[in-house]
Amino acid sequence: MWEGLIGPSNDRWLEGARLLSGARWSIVAEGNVAPELGVADDVARVRLYASRAIVAKTQDDRAATYGEILGTCARCHHAIRDRLK
Repeated sequence: MWEGLIGPSNDRWLEGARLLSGARWSIVAEGNVAPELGVADDVARVRLYASRAIVAKTQDDRAATYGEILGTCARCHHAIRDRLK
């Protein structure tokens, strides 16, 4: 998605968005192993943003969506990293 955003490349953007929307997540991220982490909502949020990314047409919309995805990914990674320490 990053390459599609900065390229800009519609094909790369769409490929990344589609891959992210259908990505398989780890069992920790899905909430199956450690539901107390509360990251299952983050996984659902990333899927929602990825679906929005597929239909985003303008660079501004794509940049905003990409920022939302990165923020959500960072929150989830932070929660899992702190749990595994």
